[in-house]
This record gives sequence, C-alpha cells and structure tokens, in this order.
Amino acid sequence: MRRRMLMVILVLLAASPISQASAMDIASLLAAAREQPDIQEKELAVAEADLRVTEAYSALFPKLGLYGRYEDYSSPTNMRPFFPTEGNAAQGNSLEFSRTIARYGATAQMPLYVKALYTVADQLKLLKDKAVTAKQIDLVRKEATVVALNSLFTSLVRSDAALTGREASLQDALAMTERKVALGRAAEADRLKIQKALSDLAQQHNDLRMKILDVQRDLRKLTGIALDAPVPMRPIADVQPGPFLALRVLEADVAAAQKDVQRAQEQFYPTLSLEGGLSLNEGTAYNTGSHVERSYNFVALVLRIPLFDKTLFAANDIANVKVRRAEQTLEQNKRDLSALAQNLQDKGPVLARATAVAQEIVETQTRLLQIARVAYRNERLTTEEYLRYEADVLQAEAGLYQAQNDQWQVLAQQAVLYGMALTGVVQ
Repeated sequence: MRRRMLMVILVLLAASPISQASAMDIASLLAAAREQPDIQEKELAVAEADLRVTEAYSALFPKLGLYGRYEDYSSPTNMRPFFPTEGNAAQGNSLEFSRTIARYGATAQMPLYVKALYTVADQLKLLKDKAVTAKQIDLVRKEATVVALNSLFTSLVRSDAALTGREASLQDALAMTERKVALGRAAEADRLKIQKALSDLAQQHNDLRMKILDVQRDLRKLTGIALDAPVPMRPIADVQPGPFLALRVLEADVAAAQKDVQRAQEQFYPTLSLEGGLSLNEGTAYNTGSHVERSYNFVALVLRIPLFDKTLFAANDIANVKVRRAEQTLEQNKRDLSALAQNLQDKGPVLARATAVAQEIVETQTRLLQIARVAYRNERLTTEEYLRYEADVLQAEAGLYQAQNDQWQVLAQQAVLYGMALTGVVQ
C-alpha cells in the first residue's frame, strides 16, 4: 500500500509544472524571448526577401522551354513559310500543306538590355535591408517588453508583500482593540473600523493578484516560460543615445519608393532581347496523302521601343506621389521620435530624484507608524488617526515601487528607440 501511494505521489510530482523562477535569470528570460515563433517568423521574412533578390536577378538569365501543338484547319495550310519553287505538284511531289499539323520544338529567350530589371533588383535589396531592420526592431521591442513586464511583476509582488505587512500590523491592532473593548476601555466601533480596514486590504490583495496573473500570462506569451515570481535584474549600463532604429525602416521605404519612380521612368526606355526557336512540323500532304516532316528554325534580335502607352504615364505619377508620402511619413516620425527621446532623457534625473525621495518618505512614514502604534496602545491616539498612519505607510511603499518601475519603463522605451539589445544593459 505504501509503495502504491509513493508511486502515485511521484507521478503527480512529475506531471505537475515546476516553477522555473528559482533557476531563471533575466539573461535566460531574454534568450527565451528570442527563440519564440514570432521572432523565427521574422527570420523567415528576411530569408524570403533574400530569395526575392535572387528571383529578380534570375530574370537576366536565358529562358528555355519545350512545346507541342496539334492544329486542325478547315482548309490545307502550310507547315512553314513556303517558297514557290520548292514543290512541284505536276510531278507528283508532296506539298507541305495539310489540314492537320503537329508542331513541337524548343524556344529560347534572353534579355540583353532591360534597364528596369536592374532597378527592380536594387529595390528588392532595399526591401531586404528593411526586413533585417524590422526583425531587429521586433527583437529589441520584445526584450524591452520582457524587462518592462518583469519590472511591473516585481512592483506588484512588492506591493502585495506590503499589503501583507499592513495586514499583520492591523491584526495586532485588532487584537489589542478587542481586549480594550472587552475591558470597556474602547468602543465597539473602534474594532469595526479596524475590521473594515482589513477588509479593504483583502480587496486590494485580490486586485493585485489579478494584475499579477495578467503579467504572468503576458510573460509566458513572450517567453514560453511560466514564472511564479519575478526574476532579479539590475541595470549594468546606460542606453546610449544614437540614431533612431525605426527611422531606418522608413528611410528604406523612401529609397524603395524612389527606385519605383526610377523603374516607372525606365519603362519608356528601349529594350533589346535575343529570341530563338526550333520547330518540327508534321502532317499529311493534301495532294498526295503522304506523311511530310519539315523543320523551321529562327534566331532574332528584338528591339522594342515604346511610343505611347498612357498607363506608363499614370504609373510614373503614382510612383512620384508614393515618394512624397514616404518622405512626409519619415519627416513626421523624425519629429515624433526626437520629442520622445528628449522626454525620456529629461525623465531620467526626475525619476531618480523621485525614487530617492520616495525611499525617504517610506522610512519617515514607517518611523511615524511605530510612534503612532505606541501612542495608540497607550490610548493617546484615536483609531481613525492610527489607521491613517497605516494607510500612509502603504501609500508611501506603493509610491516607491511605482517610481522604481517607472525607471525601468523609461529604460525599456529608450532601448526600443535606439535599437539597443538589453542583454548588455540589464543583468
């Protein structure tokens, strides 16, 4: 029986999820985020863009093919261009005319000069660079989100612990008040006030735990790891200002749109290509009924010059409008990102001072609560006043944790702004 119970316990332990927070650090969490399917999808997008460049250059290579046709005409038709002196019907020769003709052979075509093909290839190279930058942006944004969520997780857990501390303090005050009520030294209303404060704390506990569950869900979506507690982290370097990474994507859009204008203009250029074909034609001669086979081959140097095509003018106008739109989008984003960068830089010292002040307020409020607790015990302080001191400590601790979290949020936003990997910033 004991052996069976032991086996059941071992099976349950093996099947139950094991907390990974104890063996997890922020570097491992960021590494896990980089291995998720959405990042792998971006890798495939880069590979696809690279293949599209190869596809564009492939248009410069010869195209070879085979073909076969079976034709049925209402009257005898020549199998190939026929020179009058080739056949002599009066002597009974089979003429190369038939009502049913089978044709099969090979074709070849190769562009010698088509300027637009090179422009398309250059445009696709720019789009490949854009895909590489987009992947880098997504990776940095995901790392920053993991750091921001872990900071929020830490803040919520610390706030929850602060609530637990206040609950323990109020439980002591409640026990003391109940003794006073029993001795007739305090009113029943004082006990009810403390119980009401405890109920409020319990409600705040529930609200915090709901937020913690949401943060755990979001972290699991980003990393694939179920965390029971936030992982420790500390900044080891500042995010160095530099070019805005998001602008590289928009600059690639502008450059690609300019190539589109160039390509539209090159549609007016002459094109030169080499074409050729081998054709074997078979049929039944209409005048003798005998089987006839004739080959017909050619090589051609083809020059095409567009003279008038209204759609080319419209395509050129559309391409020019796209360039102007891309340029305006780039300019607006430059202004927006510059304003955001300055705002984040200005917030840094303010949040540092706010954190230091919040720490001082916590220490002061904690000391005042200790004094208030002694005064309440000696009946020199009302219940309302004592509860106010408890609430002040809780508010001060919440302010400290919020200030610390705000600093991490600024760091995460700066990392996304400048495209800096957080693996060298956070440890």
